[in-house]
Amino acid sequence: MITETQNRANRGIGSFLTWAFILVVAYIVSIGPVARIDAKLRNPQLTAVLRIVYAPILYLLADTPFTPVLEWYLDKWTELTPRK
Repeated sequence: MITETQNRANRGIGSFLTWAFILVVAYIVSIGPVARIDAKLRNPQLTAVLRIVYAPILYLLADTPFTPVLEWYLDKWTELTPRK
């Protein structure tokens, strides 16, 4: 029989995993808008910071099975920015 303490612990773990998953997805998806802002501003200092913050995603862009999907996603965001 599950006690109230065990039930709370299970809900706590489930809640933690749910929020961790949401944060990871938000981090991955945020690279699109950030890439658009970076392309618009063209600030070398900002670009350097963003390369550090998004280094794990940039690694996935290098040569992994995720490369085509991430390139497609970034292209959708950066093509919205007018090129000069």
